[in-house]
Amino acid sequence: MATPTDNPENHLNAAINVLNGNIQEASTEGLSNIQDWIRTLSHSGEAVHSEILQELRSLQQHINNNDVDSIGSSLFTLGEQVTGAADSQTESIATRLNLLGQALANAARQLKPADQA
Repeated sequence: MATPTDNPENHLNAAINVLNGNIQEASTEGLSNIQDWIRTLSHSGEAVHSEILQELRSLQQHINNNDVDSIGSSLFTLGEQVTGAADSQTESIATRLNLLGQALANAARQLKPADQA
């Protein structure tokens, strides 16, 4: 997958596309997307982004350690954070952030064992 441009809508769409697939098969593409988000959010200076940035770094570590339980928890936390960040955005970006938040929560559910879902 090509690295998204700095256009926030393209960046959001790329993340949503990764998450809408089989999350367990998307680790390479997902890690690239996480790294793109880390680079982008590192330069924003907004407080809400620093929390998301911290969680993205945690997610990256969990993926590298193949810690499925922690990956699921981190994805769920990111979903909540991203959805919360939508409130302060334009309608177009807010819509995509809400979709991304839902996709993150759905991806977290994919990783839960059947007896915990």
